[in-house]
Amino acid sequence: MLPQRLPKLEFAGTVAISFAVGNLVKIPAYWSIGQLDGLHWQLIGGLALAGIAGTFAGRWLTARLPEALYMRLIRTLLLALSVLLLIKGGLQLLG
Repeated sequence: MLPQRLPKLEFAGTVAISFAVGNLVKIPAYWSIGQLDGLHWQLIGGLALAGIAGTFAGRWLTARLPEALYMRLIRTLLLALSVLLLIKGGLQLLG
């Protein structure tokens, strides 16, 4: 989505909605194989609250960062995440 050069709030909203839809479509599959049985509901509640707080904090930060800095930060974090995932995958292949 970065090549689309969306304004930062549209980019953040599109990414959030994409991840939400992607995660929602997984629920029936997880349910059908029994992955939702025996969940720790207190932990889920705490993580949900943390997710909501993170959403508000991210929205606040996104609104205050200049566009150029925001996109540079997104690209840097995506690069760091990509490198970490490649390292983790490489270590799993070797080990």
